[in-house]
Amino acid sequence: MARFAATEGWFLGIWYKNVPERTYVWVGNREAPLYSSNGTLEIYEDVWSSTRNERRENSSSSSSTTTVAQLLENGNLVLKDPNKDTPEDFFWQSFDEPTDTILPEMKLLWHYQKVHMNKYLTSWRGVDDPQPGDSVLRFKNAEYPVLTTWRNAFPIYRSGPWNGTKFIGAPPLFRLTWKAQQVSCLSITTDNRSYTRVQLCHDGSVRRYAWNQTRKKWDQPWSSFLEVCDMYNQCTPNAYCSRGVSSLVCECIPGFEYSGLNVTRKECVRKKRGTCNGDHFSLLPKMNLPDTYKAKSYPSITKPEQCGEICLGDCSCTAYSISRSLETGNRSCITWSGDLVDIRSYSDEGLDLYVRTAAGRGKKKSETGLIVGTCVCFSVVLALFALFCYCKRKKKREDREKERATTAAASIEIMTPRERENAIEDQISAPMDFAMILNATDNFSQEIGHGGFGYVYKGVLASGEEIAVKKLSEISKQGLDEFRTEVRSISRLRHLNIVRLYGWSVYKEEKLLIYEYLVNGSLERHLFGGGELNWETRFHIIKGVAQGLAYIEEGGYDLILHRYLKPDIILLDRDMTPKISDFGLARMCARSEKEVFTQHTAGTHGYVSLESLLHGIFSSASDVFSFGVIVLEIVNGKRNRSFSSSIGYLLGYAWNKYNEGNWSEIIDEKIRQDCVDSWQVLRCIEVGLLCSQYFARDRPKISLVVAQLQQETIEIQKPKHPGYYPIDEGKRGIPSSSNVKGESSTSTSNTVNGYTFSEIDAR
Repeated sequence: MARFAATEGWFLGIWYKNVPERTYVWVGNREAPLYSSNGTLEIYEDVWSSTRNERRENSSSSSSTTTVAQLLENGNLVLKDPNKDTPEDFFWQSFDEPTDTILPEMKLLWHYQKVHMNKYLTSWRGVDDPQPGDSVLRFKNAEYPVLTTWRNAFPIYRSGPWNGTKFIGAPPLFRLTWKAQQVSCLSITTDNRSYTRVQLCHDGSVRRYAWNQTRKKWDQPWSSFLEVCDMYNQCTPNAYCSRGVSSLVCECIPGFEYSGLNVTRKECVRKKRGTCNGDHFSLLPKMNLPDTYKAKSYPSITKPEQCGEICLGDCSCTAYSISRSLETGNRSCITWSGDLVDIRSYSDEGLDLYVRTAAGRGKKKSETGLIVGTCVCFSVVLALFALFCYCKRKKKREDREKERATTAAASIEIMTPRERENAIEDQISAPMDFAMILNATDNFSQEIGHGGFGYVYKGVLASGEEIAVKKLSEISKQGLDEFRTEVRSISRLRHLNIVRLYGWSVYKEEKLLIYEYLVNGSLERHLFGGGELNWETRFHIIKGVAQGLAYIEEGGYDLILHRYLKPDIILLDRDMTPKISDFGLARMCARSEKEVFTQHTAGTHGYVSLESLLHGIFSSASDVFSFGVIVLEIVNGKRNRSFSSSIGYLLGYAWNKYNEGNWSEIIDEKIRQDCVDSWQVLRCIEVGLLCSQYFARDRPKISLVVAQLQQETIEIQKPKHPGYYPIDEGKRGIPSSSNVKGESSTSTSNTVNGYTFSEIDAR
């Protein structure tokens, strides 16, 4: 029981036991407080469950018929049979009667037919008054759900629509599912590392809290009122709020203008009325869609063009968009009529909104003046065009001569004489004419990717072969040395699992690398971007990457250390065969060199080995470490560095589960049922852990890894603890008493060779 000063009443409440500051998550008798501390909580003799449709008589003489009350670890107060523990057998639970807080495993329901079954949050009346307040948090709209906060029956906050993974404009802290009989179920996500809750506060704001065990206080990672634009309908109808943080910025949508000089108060009105014939649409990208109280949905229409035709056919239609339907899970058409209310723009998310605008009428001109003006303009344009063609042809000849000289000079700088002779004899990667690349890419018009190095464009050679052209930007950290390294290291490599370099070109400040075009893009896009990869394809990719890595490290005269292995640079062809790319940070060295030392750390946090990170030491074992991380990511479906568990990174989680004998929990839930019985999965987990072991000397040779992945009968040793795993007092994955370079113990600093451990990013 708890007493609150604002009411002087007593309430039945639930709060955290291990949090010093008492924090209530549920209050039972909000509408009927007790005004005496002398009270008794009893269970009626007859308990009836509406969900189970049965009556239980409470009796002390028979344990089989006794009803007990129990407070579970998750904060749920339940009435249940002492012999049954499943939620389906509970007679009653506090999670079915939410107050102002959502906890993990608690659900809010929205029933589109039986409104009385809805479960929503109601705020407290004040900071110290748990009685029902004026604010309510619930779903709105059956087909395109949004989270809406109401205060005194008026909306004060409305999230963006559900995009399949999150509400637009809010962090991914909610989980939304569709159940039978038109019921939506909302719960919150949790990383299981700390207490977390979402609360509807008395002021109407929705806030997420996470307990900070170190600081002994509640952190607030998110609030529904972080920006001015988060509040409902901040601008007038037919205007949208634009990225306001502390000040309000409103702009009229296309086809509208402010009626008056005071633009902060006047309404947006149409510039001219449409005739319904000849109207067109203006695109507003990255928007929170208008309130849907005047909207119509067309579940069978999925293409924007079809949706636009429907809107044009309805003279009252003012806008349309394509949004995701919760019921079907597919994107479908939605249209609006009348004024558009509560619109805002986002900088990095949102949906495309197409606003209807009236067709232009044009200005009346004299027919004679039009003819004369046209003739004069045509003559002038024709003369200028002739002069332009002459100058352009002359300049083109001059540029062609300069280009040939520049490309020839660049080839002398980038390749040694012996390498140039081999390039000609073997018909391998060689300098290519810049004008030919310019023509093949249609003046670099089709961009297919970009990164810190610059941009990648698709092109087609005269032979019809598709190419990918990597164009290094002037501000790229990948300079001439890295460019030369990539050309020299990859130009002679010929392997199924190594991307092929057709050629390269240097013209003025432009540096180009011409590769084979791989239609399926990077492994990162398929693995972490929502793609569907079955186990057969994943295993095929793992084996291919291992074979490619074995080729570059053990199959040639020189040893090549890649130093930048990660899913982003593993490309997939039409048959999902993997190919290793991006050799800009590679190192070529003699086979006699077992280790290479560098002052400049290369690699990406989560993939670079600790001996490389802390001491600048690179070897073939460093690439093996990166490969091990990639293998575990392919099996699990999540990134190593962004993995959420009490252990920290994916490596620590996988090692713990493997040692516990629960290795099947490491497998991606999408494929777990289909592959848990396959020896290949366990072998890949073991290989991934062996390759990512903390000490370089413990990691296997990549040639042995290839054999282990091919044959089930090869014995495999038990892996030791991996890198990025807190085996001692260090919470950041660095054992406090171990030296990565050898056996002796030394202390390590978070900053080595001028490189900070917490901010690891090579490019």
